This record gives sequence, structure tokens and C-alpha cells, in this order.
Amino acid sequence: MIRLLALAPDDGWAFVRSADRVLLIRPPYGKRSHPAVEESVVARAVAVEGFKAVDQDFPDWPALFAFLEQQFLAGRPALPAALAPESVERILRHAPGSALEGLLDRIERELLPDRHWDAAGELLVRFLTVDSAPAADLRPRATALFVRCQRERAAAGQRRGRLAAAARAPLAAGKYGPETMRAHAAKIQQLGFF
Repeated sequence: MIRLLALAPDDGWAFVRSADRVLLIRPPYGKRSHPAVEESVVARAVAVEGFKAVDQDFPDWPALFAFLEQQFLAGRPALPAALAPESVERILRHAPGSALEGLLDRIERELLPDRHWDAAGELLVRFLTVDSAPAADLRPRATALFVRCQRERAAAGQRRGRLAAAARAPLAAGKYGPETMRAHAAKIQQLGFF
């Protein structure tokens, strides 16, 4: 039996108890190792990080993963009709080169530094599938931005894991106090590196 303890529906992360261990589960769900954490990390995630406390049992991993995927997808708002993938592709196909260059500039200057990786990745994928002369000229730059987007997203996932691990630092918390530790962790998270 697997018990779901806490869930962050916006990004799909969850804490579960399996046998005698508490595990951190994150997308993409599947057969990979899940880091073990202490109960205090779950309590902190609910109290400070915005996780929702849950107490629900699942018979097996596939049932849990199906539930988590459903929760993750249900939490995402639907795109307005004007931003549906077909509309975006049509706009990109007929846009002049200067507009496409401006879009790539904006992705590079705004979306990536602000950590809007889903939006940037979606736009870049649409950009790379467009069949037009101006888009073809900018395809190498769009490809480089897409690779950068994926690397930054992966690095952020690793940083978040390190922040969760840092929460298990009882000696530092005892020496400096929990408020100082929280403030320092928030500053690290805001700066975007660990």
C-alpha cells in the first residue's frame, strides 16, 4: 500500500510513504529512483512551500502515478482559443522575420530568466515546426534556445532537490534558527542558484 502525504498540483511533485520510507516523487513519473526524505521535509513543504496535505492510499504505483498525472493536468488552465497550438502555428507561419526575431529575443530576455520554461518550450517547439523562409533562417537560434530551456529546467529540478536536502540540516537550524534558515533558502531560491 502506498500513501500519498502531500502534493503540489502545479508542478506535480508529491511526497508518499512506501513501506517504511517517505519518498519525493516528481514528473515524469515512472520507474526511476525516488529520493527518500524525512518527515520534517514533508511538514516544511506543507507549511512553507505550498504543498497540499493529502492522506490517500493507493494499491500500487501505476494507480498513484495515474492520480498524480490527473491532478497535474487538472491544475493547468486551458489555453484561450487565440493561443491554441494551431493558431500559434498559423501566426508564426505568416509572421515576418523581424517579428519572429523579436519573439526569440523576448524568449531569451524574459521567459527564460523568469523561469517560464513551459511557455518558452511550447513556443520554441511550435517555432521549430513552422515551415516558412523567415523561420528557417532563425531555426538554429531557436534550437539553441530550446536546448538552453531544457537545461535550465533540469538544473532547477536538481536545485529544488538540493533545497529539500538542505532542509534536513538540523545542526545549522539549531545554530542559526529556523527563521534565518528559511530566509536564506528563500534568497537562494529567488537568485536561482544553490
